[in-house]
Amino acid sequence: MQAGGESRFLEPLIKHFGVTLLARFTQADIDAAATALYPTDTAATRNRQVYTPVSAVMRHGGVKTGLERPKGASGESRLAWLSPEHARALMVAARARIAKAERRVEEARPQFKGAARAGVRSAKRFAALCLFLLYTGSRLSEALRVRPKDVELQRSFAYVGKTKNGQPRPVHLPPLVVAELANIEFGKDRVFGFSAKCGRLYTWLDEIATAAGIYIPDRVAFHIFRHTYGAWMWRYGGLDTSGLVATGTWKSRQAAAIYEHVEASEEAQKADLLPRLPDLGDIRETAASPARKRANDGAL
Repeated sequence: MQAGGESRFLEPLIKHFGVTLLARFTQADIDAAATALYPTDTAATRNRQVYTPVSAVMRHGGVKTGLERPKGASGESRLAWLSPEHARALMVAARARIAKAERRVEEARPQFKGAARAGVRSAKRFAALCLFLLYTGSRLSEALRVRPKDVELQRSFAYVGKTKNGQPRPVHLPPLVVAELANIEFGKDRVFGFSAKCGRLYTWLDEIATAAGIYIPDRVAFHIFRHTYGAWMWRYGGLDTSGLVATGTWKSRQAAAIYEHVEASEEAQKADLLPRLPDLGDIRETAASPARKRANDGAL
């Protein structure tokens, strides 16, 4: 922990193992710790919160690990992305929330006008947030940290100062996003003005998804925009895995490689060259001919 390790992962491990020489750790000891500390959690959680920090501590102490990770350590793939039609429907629903909030201002009594206008600001920022996520591939936490001084609309540029990978990332803002951001009032400290712990964001996402008739799988939530960005950059932007990594959105080829499966490979498209069957009508006619002939023979 003094070397900079993540205390929320290391504290439970230190309490569990107590004073134990790293050289004496066995695979069975670490498996038992994972089960004891996280009895009902997934293999991916145990890997992240036990196997990975234990391996880091052992390497820091100069001890070779050779740890075997639990089956399913990488978690389940939850690649879900939006078609352009579905993305448009989602944004139409987000804009409908703005119109609804504006009607509340018109209908509100004078003493409630201020709160109603705040609702309009939130609705506009939420729509802009969704569009920003869709066209930059940022994680929700990254977008919510963007400060007003990090955005230069004239240059179609924004700066994400801290990502999950620990590296800052400049992002390009397509014209659609620039126009949307120009139409909102930035928050004082953060562009979108929402806290990362704001549960209302997830409620609003569910609302617009329901209104648009779109199903977002469990545990995907706002990540669907990041997946859509990756899929679109591959399919419409013409980027390969190396190109996706070069955007700075993904740190490694392994992380970006999941988008290789959003498009049929060149080899798979060779199916177009396979022999064509006769027209189905001809097949039915050919198949029926012997039976018809026998029926005709019986009639004679």
